[in-house]
Amino acid sequence: MNSNAPLNVVWTGSQKVEERTITNLEQAMELARTALNAVNPTMIEFFEAEGPSLAIGVGRKHTVVTFQESLNPPYYISLGDPGCDGATSFWYSGEETEYLFRNAVSVEDGQKALAFFVINRTKPVNINWEKL
Repeated sequence: MNSNAPLNVVWTGSQKVEERTITNLEQAMELARTALNAVNPTMIEFFEAEGPSLAIGVGRKHTVVTFQESLNPPYYISLGDPGCDGATSFWYSGEETEYLFRNAVSVEDGQKALAFFVINRTKPVNINWEKL
C-alpha cells in the first residue's frame, strides 16, 4: 500500500453518483464536509484502485464506517454499542442502505478513522470493528 498514491472517492450526491480523486488528508476532510450537503445522508468511499477501501457515512448525528483490505474478505464494519437495537441508513452506490445501530459510532470517531486511513492506508485503530 502506498500512502502517497491518489485515492479514488465515490458517493451518491444529488440523485447521481459523484466521483473524485484526492491526494492528501486536507482534500479528504474537505470532501467529507462538502458531501454533507448531499440531499440524503450518504456513504463516501475512499479507495486505492488495487488496494484498501474505507467508507464513512455523513449527514447524520452518527456515522457508520466500513473497511476492507482488498476486494476479498474479510470485510469490517464499525462496532459502537453491541446492545443497541434498530437501524439507520445512508445512501450507498445509488441506493438507500440500512445499517444496524450497533454499528454506529460518533461522527468524531468516524472522522478520526478517515484521517488514519488516508495517512496509513490500513484499518483504523481508534474504533472497534466487527468482521462481516
